Amino acid sequence: MRNIKQTLTFLIVLTSLASLAACESAPGLDKQFGTYYEYLPASAVAVSDAASIAVREMGLQIISEKPSQSGIKIVTRNSFNTKITITAKSAGAESTRVGVHVFPGENEGLSLSVIQEIKNNL
Repeated sequence: MRNIKQTLTFLIVLTSLASLAACESAPGLDKQFGTYYEYLPASAVAVSDAASIAVREMGLQIISEKPSQSGIKIVTRNSFNTKITITAKSAGAESTRVGVHVFPGENEGLSLSVIQEIKNNL
């Protein structure tokens, strides 16, 4: 009886872990510690400009905007006081890695909207 319970418990845990491994974010995105990343085929300067425009078009309140030679970091808040951090770093001559972190909640939908708005402004 004990072996059956242990086997069933093991199978339930294994099934749960397998289902967690199957969870994925949107195609083309890489999620690390709640930040959604995507590589865009443009220079860091172009993506930085597009990110600045996107933030203003979305009506987000800019808390800080720190440009650098290799990219930009923009910290904003929306009307629900949700903090949205956007980073863009050069990943080569014509490639830039864009990251969007939404806190609290790590909202994938909002992250995708910000990334799409940046793409629209390229």
